[in-house]
Amino acid sequence: MATVKKEPPNKAASSGPNSVPPKVLAQLRKAMQEEQSRLRRQVAGLEQEIKELHESGSEENGFGSHPADVSGDTYMEETQVSLLENTQLTLSLIEQALERMGRGTYGLCVDCGALIPSERLQARPYAARCVACQASFDRKQHAKPGG
Repeated sequence: MATVKKEPPNKAASSGPNSVPPKVLAQLRKAMQEEQSRLRRQVAGLEQEIKELHESGSEENGFGSHPADVSGDTYMEETQVSLLENTQLTLSLIEQALERMGRGTYGLCVDCGALIPSERLQARPYAARCVACQASFDRKQHAKPGG
């Protein structure tokens, strides 16, 4: 018996009875584009802050600096780097969602091809997976070493 690989449907997210209505799709696109711009500005600001923190830390030779001050600076830089990484991840997810909109696959699960409910997309516009596939993806990510 031949195995049939399930391919995601090749249809635009704005077509079909259970897909995202065109008006909602336009609102989601606009909201994501605005968030994309905001996050790009935030990334630039965080990169500048991290650069300044790093430069101010390297300018001090450590002599005469209180260990608590050095520790506080290191903590602040690590916190900003973590915030930068999270912001870049969200920005990447938004950009991928906008690309799916452009290809006409927005609203379709990237794993199983099922329609993602409009309510989920309105709550999390950059969702790439249906709830079931996202839960499976999350379990796999948490099972990885360091994940």
